[in-house]
Amino acid sequence: MAEPGITRRRFLLAAGAVTAGGLLASRCQRSGPSLDLHVRAFGAVGDGVVDDGPALRRALAAAMAAGPGAKLSLGAGRYRVGAGPGARYALPVSRASGLSVVGDSATVVVSDPALGCLSLSDCDGCKVEGVVVDYDPPPFTETIVTALDPRGRAFHVEVNPGYPPFDAPCFSFVAPGGPRRGPFGGVFDPATRMLKVGLVDNVFLTAAERLGPRSFRLRTLGELPSRLSPGDMFVYLARQYGHALACYRSPRTILRNVHVRAANAVAFAFVQSDAARVAACSVGVEAGSSRLVSANGDGVHCQACRVGPTVEDSVFMAMMDDGLNVYAPPLPILAIPSDARLVVAGTVPIRQGDRLEFSDPVTGRFTGVRRVQAVTRITSGNHLHLRLDAPVPGLSSSARDGVADAAFNLDASGEGYLVRNNRYERHRGHAMRLHTGRGIVEGNRIRHTSRDGILVSNDPDWPEGPNTRDLILQNNTLEGTGGDAAIDVEGRKLGRRLADTATQRHIRIVGNVIRDWRGSAIAVGAAHDVTIRDNRLILSAAEASVADHGVLLERAHAVEIDGLVLRTPAPRALTALITIAPTVASGAAGVRIGDVHAPAGVEAVQDRRAGPSTAVPRPQRSRVAKTAESASRLQ
Repeated sequence: MAEPGITRRRFLLAAGAVTAGGLLASRCQRSGPSLDLHVRAFGAVGDGVVDDGPALRRALAAAMAAGPGAKLSLGAGRYRVGAGPGARYALPVSRASGLSVVGDSATVVVSDPALGCLSLSDCDGCKVEGVVVDYDPPPFTETIVTALDPRGRAFHVEVNPGYPPFDAPCFSFVAPGGPRRGPFGGVFDPATRMLKVGLVDNVFLTAAERLGPRSFRLRTLGELPSRLSPGDMFVYLARQYGHALACYRSPRTILRNVHVRAANAVAFAFVQSDAARVAACSVGVEAGSSRLVSANGDGVHCQACRVGPTVEDSVFMAMMDDGLNVYAPPLPILAIPSDARLVVAGTVPIRQGDRLEFSDPVTGRFTGVRRVQAVTRITSGNHLHLRLDAPVPGLSSSARDGVADAAFNLDASGEGYLVRNNRYERHRGHAMRLHTGRGIVEGNRIRHTSRDGILVSNDPDWPEGPNTRDLILQNNTLEGTGGDAAIDVEGRKLGRRLADTATQRHIRIVGNVIRDWRGSAIAVGAAHDVTIRDNRLILSAAEASVADHGVLLERAHAVEIDGLVLRTPAPRALTALITIAPTVASGAAGVRIGDVHAPAGVEAVQDRRAGPSTAVPRPQRSRVAKTAESASRLQ
């Protein structure tokens, strides 16, 4: 998830705490020796009217009591569910092993827009298959803008039939003059039914005043969005902590053929849940629906997993946040008793032998990796005392100067993820935010995101990390992405600025096709050892005015570019196919350029470093893409 909204750790861990504390405590007796159970035997009706929540919870309790290998079948139907007293999820499951929930295309309809649907806590090897998740009423409202009041920093809307009003209990607002975090909404173009181009993709409200049966005056935090017009569609989210399907400390979870039509927050959330698999699933509005939005949060969200997820053959559309986010939260350094001893907040599990990465968020500098030799829990507070295998030079804690260095557990950051053959389309945010290493991203199709298609970065402002390394991005297709770049590899420091040194390492960008991007097709900043090979850039005349660079290099080292091809009918679409900023290292230590093909009117390489060009090009056959060879490569 990108800015804004409830912070991810609070957002996800608070939900996990509620789930773990309010799960099904009672155990129903087995109906027989069989491990195959059906919800109808526990009173479920499945007509979309009766509250089937109590019956489904009884059935899940019986399946948990049956032990490993139990299978609970729903059967076709619409199962309307609310939550039990004090629960945040309609269907909480805990401490189950090998449980399968099979839906046969059954639809579970959550009746409270503030709830999550299904949660798995402290489970192992469970599977959910063939289930559709929906909400009625939806966890957001959709409106038509009827009037603007720029002086009053307000606009008027009419709520569409079938959507909750702004004074429903599921909605909340940010404090006037407060930070731009919390509930938000978005402005949609009624013609394209996508977020309106040229506007911010998050609008914060401080109040909603009822004017009539379904009309409201909405006050914004700050000025009205530019280009907001009467007739635009405005969606406001009831986003809180309820995910469609959430896993907490539940390794080896399999989701297959699960389809999320709406979610209060994230569609599929995995917190400290290793080696999850999401296959043949989807997030998106139902065909024929008038809805503009599916999930209020990310499509897949992975936090602090020891083995990253496999996400394959799935579709993610119409979310109000990122398609995929893989990361670890930082370990706040509270004290440094000695050079090789630390006291950290116990927000992320740490084991003996784990690797911790340290960096300075003020400069973005990477300061080292150390192994944990011993872990001791401090009885007062949720703190851990760590003994490292070696000191970390210059390490700083918050108690020392107010800005602590960042420490990330590399062994609980989601390394080893595989993302292949998915489709990400028409949603807010990034298709992917990749904040950890050892991943493969291949064969995905990305279209019309409001921000970068694929962001490879740390993010000290949010904060998320660690720095990314050993990543392969290959054979993906990206089209019509927003943000700064279709593929953006960027080491960061506080203030969302480039890190002072190269921190993203060993990145391979190979065989991708990028069409009609905004900003740069590929941007590499504060990165080391990056290979850009056999990528094709295709820019239409209609979109040439919003593209700035083919490849942009800043503060980078050891970059190799080869087999780069640009095709465009616009004679002067870009100033240069490759732009090298003055901050790139000189000579071969900075960039090596091989075979590149730019059309007539586009300079192949613009080297802005001081002095004569210090790029080290290898022998090139042609820089004009009209040759027979370059044309054949675009087929």
